[in-house]
This record gives sequence, C-alpha cells and structure tokens, in this order.
Amino acid sequence: MKSSVAVNMGASNVLACGMSLLALMPTFALAAESPLTQAINRITADSRQERVIELRELGIDRPIILNATDARRELYLPVPANVPLTDATLNFDASYLNGEAGRNTLLLSLDGYPVRALGLNEEQGNASATLGVDK
Repeated sequence: MKSSVAVNMGASNVLACGMSLLALMPTFALAAESPLTQAINRITADSRQERVIELRELGIDRPIILNATDARRELYLPVPANVPLTDATLNFDASYLNGEAGRNTLLLSLDGYPVRALGLNEEQGNASATLGVDK
C-alpha cells in the first residue's frame, strides 16, 4: 500500500510565521483579557439572533388547503419594525394532490411580488420551497 501526503507550501509558510510570532510574544500578552477588554468585546460583539417561527405559533394549527383553481391565501408574518434581517428565509413545506387534469401552477409571492412558480403537473407531489427574504 502506498500513501502520500501533499502539502501546500504557501500554507505551511503562513503557519510557521504565525507560530514564530506566538513564540516571540511576551508572557503578559498571553494572560486573560482584562475586564475592560471583555466589556468592550461584549458591546461590539455581533448581536444577531436566530429566530424560527412556526405557523402554529401564529394560531394556524391545521394545514392550509387550497381547493379551487384560483384559490388564494395570504399570510402575514410578524417582523418588528426597524429590525434588520440577515439571511432571512421562508421555508414553505407543502405537498399537493392534483384533482384536475392539465397544467396547474402554484405561485408564491412575498410582499405582493411573485418569487417562485411551481408546476403541479403530476397527480401528487412535493411543492416545498425555500424563499429568500429581502430586507
């Protein structure tokens, strides 16, 4: 059995340089951060929070059924004013049972703008989608 290891020389030079800088640092620099430094780090820390809201938390505890050719349903999801959104997504978990032959389309819109169209041409299937939410 033959084994080999490939090493990127650029990466090893950086690693060696970083290790040598650490070795040259005075011992007081390796001590724990002062209370002032810790307080400044807490203030300037990234204060993002991840939040997941399910429809049952908003009072929708049954599946939403669209049972007509032009059926529509609007949902209003709460986002507090002046709260910046970063990488916000809307996960739409859905399945369908197609009772009408022909071409059917599920159109998903955010703030009144169409963002995804799904063809529902099989007898049944998955209609799930993940939608990115703009700021």
